[in-house]
Amino acid sequence: MMHHIPSFFVGSLASGTVFLLIDQQISHRNRLTHKWPLVEKAEDELRNQLKNLRNQLNNNEKIVGVNNDASIGKATIERYYKKMMDDAQNFFKKED
Repeated sequence: MMHHIPSFFVGSLASGTVFLLIDQQISHRNRLTHKWPLVEKAEDELRNQLKNLRNQLNNNEKIVGVNNDASIGKATIERYYKKMMDDAQNFFKKED
């Protein structure tokens, strides 16, 4: 008895795809139910920072470390990025 190769290939592909989709949904739900409190706190802090940044941009206020009169160059962006990374590290070093 000989198996029909294209049917075997299509069947294997379909069952493998269904397995991966179900596994993706299960693992996504599992991650949502086991969120860490520290991650939630960091996400909230990041949302607040982005909200403040949008407000500053909408109000045409100066952003910390950026001169509105000058064009934004690579050095300014690097300085601003390093400041944000330092702020994030200091945030996670805090003791509750």
